[in-house]
Amino acid sequence: MVDRNVTTIGGARMIVLTMLGCGLLFLPDALRCVGWIFGSILIVITAAMVGLTGYYTCVAGKKVLKIIKKEKNQNQSEDGKSGENGESFIVQTNAKVVAVASDTKEDDDEDDDESEDTVGEDGKKEGELVTYYEVIRKSHWIVAQIVDFFLVFSTCIAVFTYICLITKTMMTLGQGYIQKYHILIFLIGLLFVMSIWKDLSALSFLSYIAIVASGVLFIVIFLIFLVNHKHTTTRKAVFSGFPSAISTILFSLSCQQNMLSIFSQLENQSRKNIINMLLIACITASILYALIGIFGYMAIGQGTKGSLIEIFTNNRGLEMEKVIDDIEMFGFEFGYYSVRFVTILYFFALISAAVFEINPAKISIKNILVRWKIMNEEAFDGWTYHIITTIVILFIGTLFGVFELEPKLLISISGAIISTTLSFMLPCFAYIMLIKNKNIILNILAYLVMVVSAILMFYILFFIVKGFRDSRRSDSYTLGDFANSDMIEMFTIGSYISTH
Repeated sequence: MVDRNVTTIGGARMIVLTMLGCGLLFLPDALRCVGWIFGSILIVITAAMVGLTGYYTCVAGKKVLKIIKKEKNQNQSEDGKSGENGESFIVQTNAKVVAVASDTKEDDDEDDDESEDTVGEDGKKEGELVTYYEVIRKSHWIVAQIVDFFLVFSTCIAVFTYICLITKTMMTLGQGYIQKYHILIFLIGLLFVMSIWKDLSALSFLSYIAIVASGVLFIVIFLIFLVNHKHTTTRKAVFSGFPSAISTILFSLSCQQNMLSIFSQLENQSRKNIINMLLIACITASILYALIGIFGYMAIGQGTKGSLIEIFTNNRGLEMEKVIDDIEMFGFEFGYYSVRFVTILYFFALISAAVFEINPAKISIKNILVRWKIMNEEAFDGWTYHIITTIVILFIGTLFGVFELEPKLLISISGAIISTTLSFMLPCFAYIMLIKNKNIILNILAYLVMVVSAILMFYILFFIVKGFRDSRRSDSYTLGDFANSDMIEMFTIGSYISTH
């Protein structure tokens, strides 16, 4: 049971925080690949798809909560009668799961939030925690087997990317006075302490840090834009880098991994409230993403390669050190100190986002260990569950560094496979399978999103594999060389519409 104490605004903040991670820092690089007009359109379309599939996810979760409640009531009524005619309604096989689902005859369009309320001993509203795996399992048990592995893999990629960005940034700011292993020990320890919290509502305050950091980041980018935009070269729309750009945008905006945890803790789980929450979150995120992407790209131009923090701290791009030093306000080097300030602030924002990324993966690791009988479910009582699962995630995340993998390569792969599957295809699949009285338009859109997502996944993977194979022909080939090169962007599928 979890406390249902999250408001509409609070839920929207937590969704935005899930989005405001490391992917935000790579958006100007994504817009460099496709131009700022086409890139902005992709951001808006992706945000709209995230909102739609978020609605599918929550509605499917609401249906599963009804099924779980019906299972409990039926189990209680059948307690002690399990031997009679073999007709016990204890749901332990997939056939029986389907039977329970089909026996739920309520109108799926009916908004009966109050019927799901449970009041705890302290007078607070409580409810069941519905997980992504549980929703997909109720949809189809075979498909459910991949969900937990995808969630864990996606989270470990995100954690690895956070660790890489933060470590490189702090080493640059430390100017040799801070050793790499000192930063790693401190960072992993901090992530561990913050990630063992029991639920997302206890960490909702972290959303303020991420939003403030993103706002300050935009201000700094805008100041650099005012000083430097006349000296940069940008493109309005070009299709040559579409695979790289769309995979980054998909990775950045995907947030379905936390959607059901947030939904489970909402005070009001009505469909109207779900829509309001998603509208606030997606509009806020798309505006912030578009602004940072557009002005970040225009401020630095075609030199925008890699994350913004790396560009600022390593003085990459078009003479960034000189540009930053030229920003003076109130009689002192405002540019120099503002860049350092936003870098430190984003250090905490990345940690906050990493903590939110880790939360759904903890549930997935528990499911995997129990399902494969590596550990008993009783072993996960209390804090043991949070400690064990957090250690596993941090270990796998840091293990990527042993193989010298680059964040940019992993983000492309994750955006192509994980984001399209978890954030788009599976929510639509769950909605189609679970909701009986569907709106015809929403039903058509669900099928359409599934088809488009599948095409995108194979399309992006084709160019990643092709770039990987072409890169191997080089005698000095390494994974890092491939990730840092423009191989993914070199397969032109269109031509310039216009340049600036």
